[in-house]
Amino acid sequence: DRLRVLVGLALAAAVLCGGPRWSVAAGTASPGRGVAAMAPATPAARSPPALEGGRDEAGRKRARVQPAAGAAAGGSSAGTKRPDYLSWDDYFMSVAFLSAMRSKDPSTQVGACIVNPDNRIVGIGYNGFPTGCSDDKLPWSREGGSKLDTKYMYVVHAEVNAILNKNSASVTGCRMYVALFPCNECAKLIIQSGITEVIYLSDKYHDLPEFVASRRMLNLAGVKFRQHSPKSRQVVIDFGVDKVVTALPPHHHEHDPDPESTRTQSPMLGRRLTSPSQSQQQQEEAEEHVQSAQEQGDRSEAAEGRRE
Repeated sequence: DRLRVLVGLALAAAVLCGGPRWSVAAGTASPGRGVAAMAPATPAARSPPALEGGRDEAGRKRARVQPAAGAAAGGSSAGTKRPDYLSWDDYFMSVAFLSAMRSKDPSTQVGACIVNPDNRIVGIGYNGFPTGCSDDKLPWSREGGSKLDTKYMYVVHAEVNAILNKNSASVTGCRMYVALFPCNECAKLIIQSGITEVIYLSDKYHDLPEFVASRRMLNLAGVKFRQHSPKSRQVVIDFGVDKVVTALPPHHHEHDPDPESTRTQSPMLGRRLTSPSQSQQQQEEAEEHVQSAQEQGDRSEAAEGRRE
């Protein structure tokens, strides 16, 4: 009996101290088996951290493992990729739409983006007048007394400019992303340049002869075309300074003698660009505002003191 008590105390001490666990075979209460019925647990007897069962020690291990697994599934913990990134199609169509914002056409802005088989952009273009032709000396009207008084006689389409602006020797085997389905004239150049696929967003001129002819030529030439179905309803470009700075590593400005000057140098900061003099003026105005608020608060406290 004394031996059983000593063994029981030793077992309890081992468990409390985090030492090796012991498994007790069934029927250890029977006389004559005693210590021989107790043996160190085999590795298989230990409960894995991610499974159910086990003693407190195993439970503590699970508590450390399970949150990390859950966070990884949601993509929110460090070291896991962000789940809401743009697909390739959405990305390249967004580039086409962004380039369209460069167009001066008041009624129709179209952009095009050419991508090679390695998903690298090799050409971007938007609709506008030819190089060297002033945007202020040619008409932008859709209607006029004659064709010469309309934009249609002068505008170069986005698809054409994207092909002419290519930064590679050839666009053979590439695909084109464009906001509107190409017209017949653009289809001719697309075919001749070797582009093998056209991804468009809108086909609102589907029944016009120019676009019927375009589809006919693309089909005969074996150029695939498909309508893009966006996974994202909209892509927002936020030029907020705070968000850009927050995304930078802590040491980003360590070697920058004037971090404030980055606001005038980085195109990422966009519409909030300010010069150093403007920043100083804004800071002075902010300090004056804070000082005024403090003075007003002091006056309020003094008035409350008099009332008391």
